Amino acid sequence: MWSMLQSKISTKNIDALLLRGEKVIGAPDSTEFLSDGKTFFKPYENEENNLDLLKQIHLDLWPEISQRINFNGPVIDDSYLFLKSPGGVETKMHQDRVYWEREEAEPSITSVRIALEDLTPAKVGLLLSRENEVKIKQWTSFNTGSILNLEEPAETSSSSFTLLISQTIAEKLSQSMEFIPMRKGQGLAFDSFEPHIFGTNQTDTPHLVITLAYAEAQNRKPPGILISLDGLEAI
Repeated sequence: MWSMLQSKISTKNIDALLLRGEKVIGAPDSTEFLSDGKTFFKPYENEENNLDLLKQIHLDLWPEISQRINFNGPVIDDSYLFLKSPGGVETKMHQDRVYWEREEAEPSITSVRIALEDLTPAKVGLLLSRENEVKIKQWTSFNTGSILNLEEPAETSSSSFTLLISQTIAEKLSQSMEFIPMRKGQGLAFDSFEPHIFGTNQTDTPHLVITLAYAEAQNRKPPGILISLDGLEAI
């Protein structure tokens, strides 16, 4: 299941994030990901953790998210700059739950992806099924799905994921999937069962997105999480 957010990240907060992340964004790296974006946000114990920026982005979104999904004790499981390099290839169809199942027995992780620039089909973005879009206020259907049949990628595959939705199922699902356009500052939330694809970056500049993964505190304990919301908001 997935849903568009009505809330947007302020231009001020986006500019501050891009300014501090300039070295990461401009660095040459692999043809798929600028891997340093994965460690841009670090636990509080690290001196250069960038959590002050994460706090401001979180505060732009949380009033809406907290009304739409019922977390008893929310934490941020993970957050990173999702930076697909120029020419970065398509990420094949997968479900996040496959990788998080060993980390939480009861699924609660909800990913929020925010565009730091306008995302176009050439610039790359999420491909999702409109049939799974949730338009009502409450996300009661989030994290109530199931894991589909999986297979390991072929040796020639460019995918960085070790388990993908089987080709037979992926071919069927792809018929109803489409690129979801996002404007700068716009956010989209999806649960851990939602099948998704990240398209190819056909431009000569990196794809700029930030991802936050919210989870239930009783399901996710330190050191497996980035920071609790109480801890983040106290910074």
